[in-house]
Amino acid sequence: MKVIHLISGGDTGGARTHVYSLLKYLGQIIDVQLVCFRGGDFADGAAALGIPTMVLDGGFLPNLAALKKLIRAGEYDLVHCHGSMANVMGALLRRSVRVPVISTVHSDYRLDYLGRPFARAVYGTLNIWALHQLDYRVCVSDPIRQRLIDRGFEPNRLFSIYNGLDFSHVVPKTDRAAYFAQFGYTVHEGDVIAGIAARLDPVKDIPTLIRAVALAKKACPQLRLAIAGEGKERKKLEALAAELGIADSVFFLGWVNDLDSFLRRARHQHPLVSVGGVSLCAARGCARTSGHRRVQCRRRAGHHRARRDRPAH
Repeated sequence: MKVIHLISGGDTGGARTHVYSLLKYLGQIIDVQLVCFRGGDFADGAAALGIPTMVLDGGFLPNLAALKKLIRAGEYDLVHCHGSMANVMGALLRRSVRVPVISTVHSDYRLDYLGRPFARAVYGTLNIWALHQLDYRVCVSDPIRQRLIDRGFEPNRLFSIYNGLDFSHVVPKTDRAAYFAQFGYTVHEGDVIAGIAARLDPVKDIPTLIRAVALAKKACPQLRLAIAGEGKERKKLEALAAELGIADSVFFLGWVNDLDSFLRRARHQHPLVSVGGVSLCAARGCARTSGHRRVQCRRRAGHHRARRDRPAH
């Protein structure tokens, strides 16, 4: 079987982790090809993992024509889209390439352009149209699938496949102090490290987490928050931590390649990372963005907060 995967190539969060893991292991049993619509860290990282990677950055229409030729010449059996740009490409290619075109729905698409009304009106609308044109949609959780059903998508063309875990990783034994020292931060014996791994984007609502930490520090002064991820909101988040007087207790680590080591040394909150925490037996909470509440309920560990205006505890 031959599958071609399409993605914008600018992803920095859970979608990036998911695609890397998916293609790395699928490539061991079928033929896979990743196509990114821009060069950069995403494409370079995929190639470094041994994933066959191609960059098409000639513009929308030239890319569409190139993909059509590539899919036909390569005799691919399936086109798999990730994200709004890829979904639109897939929708436009579907009839001409005459193979099934599917999309993985990584999160609630209505939240993709939070705080960007123009982008939401244009790109968000195009993405919704494209999702309805595709043959099948793969949702990363049952709640995401149910949301799409509630919005009029055909139930028999929606499937839930949860993010997989690789239990074979060997995590290097490094103490907490040494681990955070490599990022320029100091931790002491007795410090309590909370953590989140996510792109720094409004949809993740990290300001609520920072405010919660500021409140919790009144009862637990040794509490620290480690944030693994990059994004356009970083300066705002740093300013908020300073405003709340906890700048020295919030660690901005940037993009972290070795999430296993991070999870070993922090307790975490982001939905995709909370799944990873199951394999490491770490305490965890969960946000609703990707609908991973069910994972937490099955293990009866961690807490799910449905509202942002309740006091943290």
